[in-house]
Amino acid sequence: MNSFLFEKISNLIKTSILIVDGYDNIVFENKDIFCPIKESREFIIYLKENAKKQNSPLIYRDEYAVCFACLVKDNQTLIIGPIATKHLDKVARHKFYRRFNIKEENETTFTEMSLGEILNTVELIAGVFM
Repeated sequence: MNSFLFEKISNLIKTSILIVDGYDNIVFENKDIFCPIKESREFIIYLKENAKKQNSPLIYRDEYAVCFACLVKDNQTLIIGPIATKHLDKVARHKFYRRFNIKEENETTFTEMSLGEILNTVELIAGVFM
C-alpha cells in the first residue's frame, strides 16, 4: 500500500480516502480530511459487499447526489468520498450528515466534481491501489 500517494491524492481532490482491512479496521486515512463515514461500520460494510459483487469499482450515489467510490482488492477495501455532483446548500448537507450522526460543528462542505471527473479520479486511484 502506498500511503504517501493516497495522502497526496486525497489532499489534491480534497476528499477522504479510507482503506479498511478484512476485519473492517481502518488501516489508512488522511487525518487532514474529515471522513463522515468513518464511524459508520454498516455503511462501510454495505459499500464493501456491493463492490465485491462486481469486477469494476463501485460508484454509489445517494439521494443528495453525493458519491462514494469503493474498490476491493484481496482483503482490503478502499473508499473515496464523499464527493458531491452538485452544490449542496447547508440544509441538504446537514441532512446528509445527520444520517451518519455527525455533529453540526463538524459539518464541512464537499468537493464538487462532475461524474466524469469522479470516474477519472477513481481510475487514477485504482491504478495505484490495484
